[in-house]
Amino acid sequence: MSEPSLFDPAPEPVEPYYQDGEHTSGWSRTDTSRAGAKRRTAKQKPIREYIEAAGFRGATRKELVPLFPDDDGGSVSGALSNLHQKGHIACLAESRLGNKVYVMPSLIDGRETEPFIVKPTRKELAQAAFLAGAAAAWLSQSGKRMSFDQWWESQ
Repeated sequence: MSEPSLFDPAPEPVEPYYQDGEHTSGWSRTDTSRAGAKRRTAKQKPIREYIEAAGFRGATRKELVPLFPDDDGGSVSGALSNLHQKGHIACLAESRLGNKVYVMPSLIDGRETEPFIVKPTRKELAQAAFLAGAAAAWLSQSGKRMSFDQWWESQ
C-alpha cells in the first residue's frame, strides 16, 4: 500500500461494518446500530482533514471531540479506529495528556507507531472455546496429561 500524500484527495469514508459476511465494528444489524455506524462514518472526513491540518503535531481524540458537540467521544474514537485500520492515519506510540496522537502517515518521520490490533469476533472466541473444550475432552479420554503447549506441538 502506498503512503498517502498531503496532496492526495481525502479518501472516501471507510465503512468496515460488513466484512466477510460478518457484521463488525459495532454494527449489530439493527436500525439504531446502523445509524450509529453512519454517524461514525460521516465523521471520518472532517477528522482526517483536522489531523492533516494539524501537521506534524497531529491530534488526539480529546482534541477532536469538541468538533462534534453531539458526541461524547465514542463515535470519534470509532472513526479514528476505522481510519487507522485502513492506513489513512497513523497512531503514534506517544501520548499527549493521556491520549494517543494521530498523524498522517507521511508525517510519522521516524517516530514509533502502534499497529492497529484487530480484536477477535464473538464467533472466533466461541470457536476457540469450542476447540479448547474439544482438546480437553480428548486429553481426558486418552488419559494423557500434557500442557497446552505440548498438545499444540503434537497437532
